[in-house]
Amino acid sequence: MAHLTPAQYANALISSYFHDTVVLSAIGHAYFKDRLGRFLTSRIERDYHLSDHADQAIIQFLSGYARRTCFLHRVPQHCVTVPAYMFTGVDVSNSVQGPDSIWYIIIDVAAPYPAHVVPVNMFIPYADSAPARTQNVLSRTEMIPHFFVTTSGQIGVPITGSFSLLAPNRPFGEHRTSLKVKFGWPGYADYEGQIQFNSTSRAGPTSISSRRLAELVAGQKAETGVVACHDPGAGWRIGGHGGIRAHHLSLLCVIFVSPGAVMPILQTSIKPQTLPRLLGVSR
Repeated sequence: MAHLTPAQYANALISSYFHDTVVLSAIGHAYFKDRLGRFLTSRIERDYHLSDHADQAIIQFLSGYARRTCFLHRVPQHCVTVPAYMFTGVDVSNSVQGPDSIWYIIIDVAAPYPAHVVPVNMFIPYADSAPARTQNVLSRTEMIPHFFVTTSGQIGVPITGSFSLLAPNRPFGEHRTSLKVKFGWPGYADYEGQIQFNSTSRAGPTSISSRRLAELVAGQKAETGVVACHDPGAGWRIGGHGGIRAHHLSLLCVIFVSPGAVMPILQTSIKPQTLPRLLGVSR
């Protein structure tokens, strides 16, 4: 592919590795590439000599280190993984132990039905009010998704109903008192909720388990805030006859969009009325 520019080659590799994966399906190629580039250029151990340029780093990473595999214990879907030891400051809650006893970061996971992954209107911090601050905030934001893996090996937990996680007591992230939850449901006005890590307002920062995080995020339920500004052409109508309801939804993972805010990545069990644009670079 010598005739391709680095940007084109990086785009081609991303499309090859992640063409049917959860996070790329939800946020689109351009945002996915930006997040992967930021992670690689800021967190890779220097012994691996990746370029400081995002496109070149992505090319080196996907050509030499990443692997698409289904070998992870009790995770049947194909995952794009990389050994956690290659990166600095990796949160153990974002990794899974393989049969070789090595901890692996899951970059993304194949979705059984990519068209059922709900596309999000991506939140960008200070994009409208102070865009000069955006890069500073994103440089401090975790870029690896936190997937919820059940004991049956499936990715995702139901928004309503019970579930059993593979590592339910694993701590999630750093100590904090609360976390904002951003909803960018297609065709609706953006909505922000908040989950509290403590039962009382006087308690200090603490950590929560992966299971508790799933329960709190699922408890937000998109219907509580996403009720206005519906675009009939969006194909992702909430409620009403034939619309999407809470019992149709699974929480696949959360992604940080700022140091103090996450966006849930959801999947619906019913076919959307209109297929969204999933892979367009321009999205």
